[in-house]
Amino acid sequence: MKTEETAVRILPHLVKTARMKTVTTYGELARKAGVHHRAMRHGLGYVRDTLWPDKPMINAVCVNKKTGRPGWSWHRQRTWLASERYEETKEWLKELQAVWAYKDWEKLLENSKFRLAGRRKR
Repeated sequence: MKTEETAVRILPHLVKTARMKTVTTYGELARKAGVHHRAMRHGLGYVRDTLWPDKPMINAVCVNKKTGRPGWSWHRQRTWLASERYEETKEWLKELQAVWAYKDWEKLLENSKFRLAGRRKR
C-alpha cells in the first residue's frame, strides 16, 4: 500500500480523535483504517509534512500502547535525544493541546480528500 493511500485511510480517524480531544494508539488506528500498524509512521508523516504542513501536527494524537506517548518521529524536527525526554514530553503536550483546539479539521479533511482523489486519477 502506498503512503498516500495509508494517509487517506487514516485521515478520518485522526480527525475524529482530534475532535474528541483524546488520543488513539497506532494499533487502534491501523485496525480502524485497515492498514498494517507498521505503515502508520509513513502515513502519519505524510499527513504531517505533505498534506497539512502548516497546521498543528495532528499525528500527535497517535501514541504507543505501552508508553502512552508518540514514537520518536512524531515531530517535524525529529531531533529528540534520550536526554531531552522531558522537553519532548512538554513539546508533545503543547502540540496535543493545539491539535485539540484547532477547529477546522473537518474542512481540511474534505479538501484533502478532494486533492488526493485528483492525484490518484492521474
